Parts: sequence; structure tokens; C-alpha cells
Amino acid sequence: NATFGNAVEMIVTINAIRANLVSVVQQSLIGSILSNLLLVMGMAFIASGLVKTSATFNSTGAGTNISCLVLSSLALTLPTVFSTIPDADPQASVSLSRVISLVMAF
Repeated sequence: NATFGNAVEMIVTINAIRANLVSVVQQSLIGSILSNLLLVMGMAFIASGLVKTSATFNSTGAGTNISCLVLSSLALTLPTVFSTIPDADPQASVSLSRVISLVMAF
């Protein structure tokens, strides 16, 4: 974001990490991703429908948006699913989460 629209999210995340509230950080990230990718795109569809009877969309932009949504959903879901496997090593789940975060960073 070019503005400080996500400043509140960053402040909440930093304070939650300091207080060892990892679940709050995870839920905040999921909410941010869903809000930015789904709500914004849905509102764009509604606004376009109010102005025009038929609309055209840039297929490259829509494809990129969907790819980001799928990748972020998988990145958040895989460690959670892995940790629910019976007899799963908690350290392996942490390692998987760290590898996924490194992949997402690049």
C-alpha cells in the first residue's frame, strides 16, 4: 500500500508477537488477505455493475489476483493441516512454516 492503511495491522502484529499471541497474528493475516483480495475485488465488480451494464476486465490482473489468493491460502493452510496429522512432530511443523515463509518472501 502506498499509504499507511496497513499501519494499524502492523502495530497490532508487532504487539501481538511481543505478547506471544501467535494465533492473533495468524488470524490478522488471514483477515487482511481475505479483505484485500476478496472484498476489494468484489466491490470493484459491484461498482462496475452499477456504472455499466457489461464490463471487461484485464485477464492478466485477474489471473495475478487469483494466483496470489491461492498461494497465500496454501501457505497458511499447509502448516495447519500438517500439525493436525497424528504423531506429527511439532518441530517439523515449525520448520515447514519457516520454509513456506521463506518461499513467500521471494
